[in-house]
Amino acid sequence: PGAMSLSVDKPWKSFLFSGIGSCVAETATVPIDVIKVRLQLQGELGAQRQYSGLVDAFGKIVKGEGVRGLYKGIEPALLRQATYGSMRIG
Repeated sequence: PGAMSLSVDKPWKSFLFSGIGSCVAETATVPIDVIKVRLQLQGELGAQRQYSGLVDAFGKIVKGEGVRGLYKGIEPALLRQATYGSMRIG
């Protein structure tokens, strides 16, 4: 009694909800990914290292580019999640 069911009555709802969930998760993790990639690429091809770590990178990106700098590349990431996430989960 009172067991929760995860079934969805209309198939399109499953696609919609999985796509929305994937996009929300991507929005939450893009800033972490941007910082990770910048830390990985710093110093490549003889360039000088810009960041001393995660917190330093976060502060410098926000100071130099604003909060939007943490969300560079979000458009294609959301497109990928809206299509792939909804098809894979839905």
